[in-house]
Amino acid sequence: MATPFRTRPEPLPQTRVNAASQLADRLRAAIMDNVLPPDTRLSEVETAQQYGVSRQPVREAFIALAAQGLLDVRAQRGTFVTRISLAAVMDARFVREAIEADIVKLLAADPDPALIADLDGQLTRQMDLIGGSARDFIDADELFHRTLAEAPARPAPGALWSR
Repeated sequence: MATPFRTRPEPLPQTRVNAASQLADRLRAAIMDNVLPPDTRLSEVETAQQYGVSRQPVREAFIALAAQGLLDVRAQRGTFVTRISLAAVMDARFVREAIEADIVKLLAADPDPALIADLDGQLTRQMDLIGGSARDFIDADELFHRTLAEAPARPAPGALWSR
């Protein structure tokens, strides 16, 4: 079976950090960057060989990514990268917009010039990134929303973006 990666991934570094967590992070990034597009079949054996780990951390990473909705583990058929559900995206967008509208109301009641300048700079950076690296744009967009969510004296919204 041919590798689903266009280039061979780097082996995981030998550190004290859990190999399954490192692998899940790497695979999540590959899925988010469309290096592993929807419907890509992943093999435990090949993934273990590509990253220089045993099958156990691969199995654990697959389970973690399946719990996040990024992989579909089908008994006797294989593990596949899931397709993005438009309904789930629209639901998440609805919730984010509702929460952020309330955050903006809170912030508008007592504007912080430094925060406004920071958010304005982040939006300018996003505009500069249009047409470039999708990963860089996504990172900049996440920073904008996280900054907005963490701005009011309510820590809960910021914690939601990390989930």
